[in-house]
Amino acid sequence: MLLQHGTPVALTDYAYLLTSLAGITVAFLVLISEQRWHRLFTALDAAVIGFWAVAGANKTLAVGLGWLPAVLLGTLTAVGGGALRDVILGRMPAVFGGNGLYATVALAVAAVTVLCWYLGVPGIGVGLGVTLALVLRLAAVRYGWNLPSGLDWRRRSRPATRRGGKSRSRKESS
Repeated sequence: MLLQHGTPVALTDYAYLLTSLAGITVAFLVLISEQRWHRLFTALDAAVIGFWAVAGANKTLAVGLGWLPAVLLGTLTAVGGGALRDVILGRMPAVFGGNGLYATVALAVAAVTVLCWYLGVPGIGVGLGVTLALVLRLAAVRYGWNLPSGLDWRRRSRPATRRGGKSRSRKESS
């Protein structure tokens, strides 16, 4: 949609609708324990980050934009899709923290996809991107890898005060 290049493919290719219906059917019919579902969801989410980052980067390159917009839109596609899914499920979007390298994985996958495109092997970029997403994201979750948190910008000291604990006003100090 950001590229404004034609109708979204999901609206023109019935395979997307059929795939969604198949997924709904499987989810409805198969009973999975909560622990198994959590592990499965983490793995599927890792793969989906890879697929969306690859798709966003490839679509951007296909319309003639350069490497930087491709990396940015690949990352935005993966992160935005995951955040939208989490909001629909009533969960805190994973990209907002407490997770293992969510957006960083999408950025790395998009960059690898773009590199493979420029090397003339876009098909390898798809496979390598999804594999990279699986490996990095699952390792980050398993080993607790996170980026450093931001700086603490809270004031550490109290403002200067006059004897007796009262601040001096400008009139008093003149």
